[in-house]
Amino acid sequence: TEKCNNRCRYCFLDATKMGKDMTDEMAFAAIDTAIELAKGRTLNLAYFGGEPTVSFSLIKKTVDYAKKHSELSKLKKLEFTITTNGVFNDDVLEFLIKNNFNVSLSMDGVPVVQEYHRPLANGGSNKAIVEKNVIELAKSVKLKIRATVTAFSVDKMVDSVKWLAERGAKRIRFGPVTP
Repeated sequence: TEKCNNRCRYCFLDATKMGKDMTDEMAFAAIDTAIELAKGRTLNLAYFGGEPTVSFSLIKKTVDYAKKHSELSKLKKLEFTITTNGVFNDDVLEFLIKNNFNVSLSMDGVPVVQEYHRPLANGGSNKAIVEKNVIELAKSVKLKIRATVTAFSVDKMVDSVKWLAERGAKRIRFGPVTP
C-alpha cells in the first residue's frame, strides 16, 4: 500500500491515506510467480509500504493464500516479513505473532524523539501503542528496530538504545534519513 497512518517529518514516500493498495489479483499473481521460482528454496514474502498494516485484510488474504499454495509446491520453507511503524491494533499484533512474522519496526527511540519524528496522520501521539507493540513483539518474534537519526535525535541515541533494550528489543539499527 501507499497509505500510512503516520506523517513522519522525514518520510521519503510522501504516503497519504489517499494512496493506492495492491489488488488481490496482483498480490496472488505475484505469490504464484514467487512460489514457482522458489522451488527447493525458502520463500520469504515481505510486506512494505507506506504502512502495510493499514491494508490488514490484504495481508491476511495473502498469508492464507501463500500457505495454501505453498503446501502444493516444493518450497523448502515459507516465511513472512513486515516493515511496519508499529501503529496497529491487537488483531494485527496477534496475527503477526501467530504467523511468526519477522518484524522490522521503524521507530526512533525515546518518547520525545518518537513524538517529534513520527506524529500520527491526525497529529496525535503514537508512542503508547508503539511501545506496547515493541514489548509484545520482542517476546514472541524476530524483531529488529530501525531508528532514523536526525539532528534532533543524534544526541539521544544512547538513551534510545537503553529505552528500547528495557522493552525487550535486542536488535537495533540506526540509520540516516533515506532520500
